[in-house]
Amino acid sequence: KSFFNSQGCATGAGIAINIFKHVFLNYKLDESPEKVLEHEKLRYKGGRTEVFKKEFNNPNKKLHYFDINSSYPSSMTEEMPYKYINTVKYSKNKILELDEVIKFNGYYCKIEYKGDNKFYIPNILTRTKEGDIIATNNTDFSWHWGVEVIEAIKNGCEVIYNEIERYEPKEIFKRYSQYFYNERLKIKETNESKATFYKLLLNSLYGKFGQKRFTHKEIVNNSEEMYNLLGQNDKLINWQLINN
Repeated sequence: KSFFNSQGCATGAGIAINIFKHVFLNYKLDESPEKVLEHEKLRYKGGRTEVFKKEFNNPNKKLHYFDINSSYPSSMTEEMPYKYINTVKYSKNKILELDEVIKFNGYYCKIEYKGDNKFYIPNILTRTKEGDIIATNNTDFSWHWGVEVIEAIKNGCEVIYNEIERYEPKEIFKRYSQYFYNERLKIKETNESKATFYKLLLNSLYGKFGQKRFTHKEIVNNSEEMYNLLGQNDKLINWQLINN
């Protein structure tokens, strides 16, 4: 068994990332080159929370509602883009076929919906110049993961691309996800608090890998020096007492 002291973690997400690093991470995670990293940031988007209002007034048909059981833990068991390999560029734009797409590669592409469903909900998200995330039937060239592109093609979209960033895949979070999912099932009916804690660990780890990095550290001798260093818009994230 592996043991981890979580007393120094301020949040559940902090506990999750530290458990993963100290107990489950038994290989090296390499950061991509700076230019590729910027493209990865463009491909990183949060979950959708829009309210989709649809018309349904047919008394002779049933309206079916679907939900995903443990969406994050389930997704975390799959292969992820683990290590950047290289970039492939094409001199001309090409139509991307479904059988060509690799879900963990990145594609620089534009997407156009070719169907006629007036209730079509596009799965592709893009960022505006102001940084807002929007969903439209037709997009300009932008970076997307293969898994998004696969879904768009299945939904009736045409995808035009001219660049691919290729990755080595790995089931990075599979052991972590399966362990806490199974542990939660064992005590779900007998220990609600612990089951909720396990659910928090399952749902909060993934987002920590999209968090901004804080790189500035400073050693001070007393609290007065510390507050003098903090500007009006600065926030103290963490501190550690250092002995003589």
